[in-house]
Amino acid sequence: MFKAEVKTGEFSRQLKRCSEIVPSSVASPILQNVKVSFNKDSLKLFATDMEAFVDISVAMIGDNDVQYSALFNVNLLCQIMNAIQAPKTEICFDSETVTLYLSTPRQNYEIRGFKAEDFPTIPAVNGNAVLEETEYDVDAFQRMINATAWALPKKEHIEYCWFYFRGSEGALTCYTTCREAISKYAINNGWSGEDVEFILPPKMLLKIAKYKAHEKNITISVFSDYTCLRFDNATYIIRTSASSFLPFDSIMEQQMATTNIATVSSVLINADVKSILPLTGNGEFCWIELESDGDDKLVMKATSMSQSHGSIRTAAKVNGELKGKYSDTKLKSALESMSANEVKLKQGPVALIMEADYGDGAESATNMIGIKK
Repeated sequence: MFKAEVKTGEFSRQLKRCSEIVPSSVASPILQNVKVSFNKDSLKLFATDMEAFVDISVAMIGDNDVQYSALFNVNLLCQIMNAIQAPKTEICFDSETVTLYLSTPRQNYEIRGFKAEDFPTIPAVNGNAVLEETEYDVDAFQRMINATAWALPKKEHIEYCWFYFRGSEGALTCYTTCREAISKYAINNGWSGEDVEFILPPKMLLKIAKYKAHEKNITISVFSDYTCLRFDNATYIIRTSASSFLPFDSIMEQQMATTNIATVSSVLINADVKSILPLTGNGEFCWIELESDGDDKLVMKATSMSQSHGSIRTAAKVNGELKGKYSDTKLKSALESMSANEVKLKQGPVALIMEADYGDGAESATNMIGIKK
């Protein structure tokens, strides 16, 4: 009989990570489970949707001679652990009946499981590395994902629904695009490996970006078919897409070679866009017109169905002349993703570029949205 004690909150949190990776479809019922491995001095969780894999170590107190793995419905386990009120939970596992017992002084639960022989295993990637492992702050990686997620396509152009990464010249850069917009975020130090490009699906990255900062560091290792993201107690292995890397930088550089530039407070322009956005309504013909007014103001006009519904003036440092109209929701999302003190706006021939630097240039963000004709 395996017997150990775990912290209820920690075990519940790690089970939630597993539940987020399992597929919602019942096409493969076995994947609705989490594989729990009971070892002499550790408790491990493993879940997959066959595109991404998560392997987690749970801290425990106990010393056992049992070594066994079993499958349990991950959503049921999550619901039970969320219902447990005590700070610590005793875990017992009977390998003969494949039964898991969860106990506290006031609560007791019994869950029947399944043998784990047919459950998928972790891909063997360690022998096929493309580059050396590179470590980053978890906060910086989360900022990168959250800052670029706005440009992921919703329904249109779903073939571009990826996070595109490039490790080069000491920097890790992430790109997203929905064709009419591009978002770019760079962590400008720390990339110690060879130059490499890799493309990952958004599902798990968006989940990881929302986790509270329980861990401090993330180690990124890129392999030929997979990318590993290693945290203190969890390892994610995500299948790399075979899609082609797009020429993001050359596209954006064509729009950045301009003298039509405005520098504006991020807080101010975000507040002004939000105040005027309700006037645009909803629909295909809704946009915000942006126009310079002298060398110290930008004028934003809310427009719907080719009729102007209102305007607002924003203080700015303007060089040259800016004039164009843009998707109201895209402009709002692009500006909201930039939390720097100042945002630099550059109007190119067919697009508006937004630039911001963070932490003395340690990180930088660049967004681009197309000008509406």
